[in-house]
Amino acid sequence: MSTMKKSETPAGPWRIAVIWTFGPLLAQHCLAGLYQLADQTPDVQIRKFDADATDFQQEVLQALRQWRPQGMIVRLVDWDRLKKLRRQFPEVPMVATVFSPAGLVDTCVVADASELVTLARDHFQKCGLNKMALYCCADKCAMASRLATFRAVVPDGVEIICPRDVAFGSTAAMKKRADRIITDGLRGLPKPVGVLTLETSTAPALLGYITGKLGLRVPQDVQVIGLDQVDQCLGCQPHLTSLSLPNERIGQTALETMLRYLRHEQPPPPPLIGVPGGIINLRGSTRPVVIGEEAVSRALQQIQVHAAKGITATRVAKLSKVGRTTFYKQFGAATGGTPARHLRQLRLQEACRKLKETDDTVTAVAKDCGFRSLISFVQFFRRQTGQTPTAYRQQQTRLNSGVR
Repeated sequence: MSTMKKSETPAGPWRIAVIWTFGPLLAQHCLAGLYQLADQTPDVQIRKFDADATDFQQEVLQALRQWRPQGMIVRLVDWDRLKKLRRQFPEVPMVATVFSPAGLVDTCVVADASELVTLARDHFQKCGLNKMALYCCADKCAMASRLATFRAVVPDGVEIICPRDVAFGSTAAMKKRADRIITDGLRGLPKPVGVLTLETSTAPALLGYITGKLGLRVPQDVQVIGLDQVDQCLGCQPHLTSLSLPNERIGQTALETMLRYLRHEQPPPPPLIGVPGGIINLRGSTRPVVIGEEAVSRALQQIQVHAAKGITATRVAKLSKVGRTTFYKQFGAATGGTPARHLRQLRLQEACRKLKETDDTVTAVAKDCGFRSLISFVQFFRRQTGQTPTAYRQQQTRLNSGVR
């Protein structure tokens, strides 16, 4: 852990190394938030290092020694590499954006687990479920924290604990053991039951196991909420309800926390910071309501398919085949929002994708994503992201090229 004294650290500009594991989209969003704040902070110099480099010693550790960073922000899931990093730089403050073993980093900045569990609990209760289970297959440092949070939010909940090496194991023995853990955990629970998992890439496999090997119906017997990307969720049958993390805010908070260390602000940052702002994305693996379920289901399907084609909330209400007042009441009870809000969220997601992955003009993106005019698109985009579509595209280009 960092033991740096105030006199040892000069005033800015601060050299902050970002050692990052890429791959999941959430990691890219987290990095985008960090860079967005860095662009607004004049006394910060950021240099990015690839945590997955083949030659970690040469490409990362040696390069870091030459650059001499005053702080490090890491997204590193390889603990052996994290340990090497800490041994090489014992006095440099280190902030992680994923759970990390105690003693290796000064502060972990992650999504507020209590908020996520509460979102899932409240949704399951709206669905009329009386029992909720947490399927936990995290590493040791994250598991203890998540189990404690789950017990605090859902005192009568059920815990299905599967060691990570077993849950993701490839041998026949490990698969058989994981099967037994899931079967024993779900057996005897009142149906329908809600199952939450807070590890990525876990819920799709769990959902497939429930419907395949156990022969249970989703969502009639078991309802599942995961922590996965949109493409994974839509690849499931039924589509997977998921929790979205406040990834950009996590990146910003990580940089803010690092600056607190470098500026020696008092009190010092705590070892764990939970960032609020998660949302629940409702899909077929959970059953929103019984009354009005068919109308809400039709509406969500229309929104999913036609959001980028300019369909309006009024049109969605008409297609629900129930009265307008009744529909809005049922939709709000089922989703916690309005049709217009869901339309805007899907249009924004598609606009961000097009800005990152295509060379289409901003005007074309606005039109293709269902916005009525370029002005309304730019205004809405700025309100939601804090920057214009053009600035967002430029930022994503810099991130992809490794240039700040």
